[in-house]
Amino acid sequence: MTIMKTCGNCKLDKKLTEFHKNCASKDGYTSQCKDCRSIKKKIYCESNKERIAARNKKWYYENQETILKKCKKYFAENRKDIVARRRPYMEKWRKENREHLSIYDRSWRAANKESYDSYIKPYLKKWAGDNKDIVNARSSEYRANKINATPSWVNKEAIKEIYREAQHITEETGELYHVDHIIPLKGKYICGLHCENNLQVIPAIENLSKSNKFELI
Repeated sequence: MTIMKTCGNCKLDKKLTEFHKNCASKDGYTSQCKDCRSIKKKIYCESNKERIAARNKKWYYENQETILKKCKKYFAENRKDIVARRRPYMEKWRKENREHLSIYDRSWRAANKESYDSYIKPYLKKWAGDNKDIVNARSSEYRANKINATPSWVNKEAIKEIYREAQHITEETGELYHVDHIIPLKGKYICGLHCENNLQVIPAIENLSKSNKFELI
């Protein structure tokens, strides 16, 4: 037999499953049904946005350390599931905000060079060691694109001189410099050539953050 209960707000007879449990009441359920409570809560939240936000902010700062510990623990225990859930959304967001990310990444690396060298670099090195198949595949693809983009009339000595210049600047300044293709070998809208006129020496940080991007006018 289905047990029914009358909601104290809408006065409708509903099943007990339509009420929240409440150990303080005589029958063990709230006096108002789930729908009525939900509507009241929504109205209250809409009318007290600032007050709720201030209360939540105060509570967060008072319990920040505990919250961060719980978040870190949860992430460590559920890392694979979290990454798998986030990946589609993150990839979509990165594609839509590539330019913003590039500018932010460049400025962050310049402002936090010490942190980048002590933390990020070792992490990237470890990642490359753990994912040699991906790194090798990318390198092979880049070499193939480079070979296909090298015309017969290219000045090989001039190209070698540009690479020597990058090495010289790196040794002089202590900062890593790369030889960059002004027009990427495999761009989204246009592909460049591997020749002396399409090469430039720039800081590695700038090169890594620009990706395969070329601004079309």
